[in-house]
Amino acid sequence: MGEEPRKSVERLSANLAILLEEAQGALRGERDFCVENVRSLRSTIEEMDAVLRDFGDLRSSQSDGAAQLQHYQTQLNSKR
Repeated sequence: MGEEPRKSVERLSANLAILLEEAQGALRGERDFCVENVRSLRSTIEEMDAVLRDFGDLRSSQSDGAAQLQHYQTQLNSKR
């Protein structure tokens, strides 16, 4: 079996934080945000979507997993 859900959420949240910071830097004119960055962002979000679909009960069954999922959701919501 693959990576456990909690580890996947940790890894993907960390990757998302980096990509979102790079995107914000590009919006401020501090760096470039190219097509590859957009593809990485999309891939990370799609992978997290799959984790959330496959392990939807993580929030209720594991309190530490719930906190990580909440952090991921907060990251996404803050960038709308």
